[in-house]
Amino acid sequence: MRVDISFLPALAAAFLLTFARVGAMVMLLPGVGELSLPSRVRLTIALVLTAILLPAHQKAYAVDLKALGPVLVLLFQELVIGAVLGLTARLAWDWASSPPSIRRKINRASWLEIF
Repeated sequence: MRVDISFLPALAAAFLLTFARVGAMVMLLPGVGELSLPSRVRLTIALVLTAILLPAHQKAYAVDLKALGPVLVLLFQELVIGAVLGLTARLAWDWASSPPSIRRKINRASWLEIF
């Protein structure tokens, strides 16, 4: 009996790219990305989310593994996308958790700067 393991490099690349996006996002999410939560817990959350999301997104990462350049470009893009998603969630949470009086002052000040 022969076991075909030729799919493993593509699977590892897909896992790495998915983990880059999810890991960057988890480290910046409000609540989960706080320093009061141990880093091992955050890492575990990122790994579990990656394992859950990998089957759905594995086919999206069709990359040629013979050249290192495209893989590094994809890795950088995934890190940036994950960071943007995490920062957007953090900014939205901070905005929603601030008192309405402060939000009105911030809005008024930003409109005054435009005009």
